[in-house]
Amino acid sequence: MFKKILFATDGSEAADKALPFIISLAKKFDPQIFIFYCVPHSILKLTSAASFTPVSVESSFDLPRGTMIPANFKIAKEEKEKAGNIVGRTQEVLKNSDTASTIMIGKGNPGKVICESASQQEIDLVIIGRKGKGKTKDYTLGSTSYYVSRHAPCAVLIIK
Repeated sequence: MFKKILFATDGSEAADKALPFIISLAKKFDPQIFIFYCVPHSILKLTSAASFTPVSVESSFDLPRGTMIPANFKIAKEEKEKAGNIVGRTQEVLKNSDTASTIMIGKGNPGKVICESASQQEIDLVIIGRKGKGKTKDYTLGSTSYYVSRHAPCAVLIIK
């Protein structure tokens, strides 16, 4: 049923609550899992927009080999460390449960980038926390989860 799952995380407690669901789905369906982190547009130094490409990042970016990042991706050192810590910690939890995953790093408006990436990678299910670390525009859903629930090209599981 689910061949590709995109887990959108910002490192928040709400996002971390999704991990048991992802592990359960992985054991049942054996999907390809993408751990997705988006660097918000407010802190980017962009040179151009581009689609995701697997790259070797060991020397230029503190993320595991094979991480998928947009071309011409430039962010501050602090944000690189934050992204690396969030996706690295998440990947380690999945790895300890015998669940393989691929890391993706996006840039821009998180909701839009998550939906675009889901379309680009032909994702079957997006998993996202109800509220993350961003400023909330709504009292029941965060602005990113609300946007994704309305615009994703696939099923969306919002974890409370």
